[in-house]
Amino acid sequence: MLPYDKGLFDEEMIPFLPAVNLRYNFVPTLSWKADVARVFRVPTLNDRFWIAGGNKNLEPEEGFSSSTGIQWLLKKEKFSMKMQASVFFSELEKAIVWLPGLNGIYAAENIHEMESKGFEGEVDLAYTTGKWKFRARLTTPVVSSKITKSDPSFDSGIGKQMIYTPRLMYKSEAEITFHTFSIRYYHNYTGYRYTTIDHAHYLDPFDCAELILAWTGTLGKGSLTLTGGIKNLYEENYQVIAWRAMPGRSFHGGLLFTFGK
Repeated sequence: MLPYDKGLFDEEMIPFLPAVNLRYNFVPTLSWKADVARVFRVPTLNDRFWIAGGNKNLEPEEGFSSSTGIQWLLKKEKFSMKMQASVFFSELEKAIVWLPGLNGIYAAENIHEMESKGFEGEVDLAYTTGKWKFRARLTTPVVSSKITKSDPSFDSGIGKQMIYTPRLMYKSEAEITFHTFSIRYYHNYTGYRYTTIDHAHYLDPFDCAELILAWTGTLGKGSLTLTGGIKNLYEENYQVIAWRAMPGRSFHGGLLFTFGK
C-alpha cells in the first residue's frame, strides 16, 4: 500500500490513496498480475493558469484504476519471446479534459464522470547469433474512453468516445545490431480521433515512421555514442490536433559521451 500523502490542495488534505498489486507465477514461464488503486490528481499549473484556456476553479480528479493480465516468456539459447495480454478499467469523477471552444481555443473543464476500459497485447522477439542481434516488438492497445455522466452542456457527448482518443493504435519496433553499430526502425499507427464531443468531425488515421542509425565506441575512459535519424520517414501528411499540421520529413543527429565506466 502507498503511504499517506500529507500534501495539501486549496487548504484541504489530499486523501489516503491505497493500492494493491498482486503477482503469481503459475510456472517459471507463465505469470499473472493484477493492480487496483485509488486515483486522485490535482490540476497542474497549466490546467489552472495557462493563458488562454486555464481554469483556476478546477477541482481534483478522483476515482480508481485497475488492470489484470498474463505474461508468457520463452527463452532458448539464442532466441527469446515474450507475449503478454492485459485488460484495464478505470473510472474518474470530475475528470480534467481540455475541450475546444467556439472560438477555437481549448479550455480545461471538469467532466463529471468518465469511464475508460480496453485491452493491450504485446509480442517481443529477440535473436542473437555471434555479433548479430535482432529484435522486434509489437504493441496494440484498444481503448474505449467515454463520458458517462455530465452537466447539460456535454449531453451530446455522453456515451461517445472521448475526443482525441483513438480506439485503435499500434506501435512497432525493429532493431538490428552488429557489434557496435545498430539500425532501429519505428512504425506507429493512430486510428480515427473525434475532434468534437458530438462526433460530427474527426481526424483521419495516420502512420508515422522513424529510422535511427547509431554507433557506440570507447573514447579514453568513457564511451561515445553517435546517432543520426530520419523522422516522419515517408513524409506523412497528418494532424494530431485539428487544423495544426505536423512537420514533414526531418533529419536529426546526436552525440552522447559518458564519463567513466
